[in-house]
Amino acid sequence: MAMKVIVVGAGRVGRRVAEHLSKRYDVTVVDIRGELIEELQYFLDVLTVEGDATLPETLEGAGVEEADYIIATTNNDNVNIIVCSLAKTLSNPKTIARVKNMDYLHVWGRGREALGVDLMVCAAPLVARSIMNVVDHRS
Repeated sequence: MAMKVIVVGAGRVGRRVAEHLSKRYDVTVVDIRGELIEELQYFLDVLTVEGDATLPETLEGAGVEEADYIIATTNNDNVNIIVCSLAKTLSNPKTIARVKNMDYLHVWGRGREALGVDLMVCAAPLVARSIMNVVDHRS
């Protein structure tokens, strides 16, 4: 039986995550913006749900009870954290939240699984590290 993944957010990051994961897993994408959901239906082999993932009925409609992973990728850190926390109260998937604010990453780092998030991902330190590696390599 294939692993089930729910990706919340159909923007640039969510779309890319869904595209890669859908090659190996059953993926459902949730977004409040209907035009993005409609577009994904034509280009990716994923299920889609239009709705607000901070509401229990939306996550339930997306199949949170059977999900192995919830990956929250919206542009809003608070939404991503709420989605992960809510998913943990409704079921027990592994949760991944994309955040931009390093403060959330620091709080999460104090006690893994803080805020109902199993893994927090922040691009800023990764980009900085990559740039440092390029500069160091060229020096």
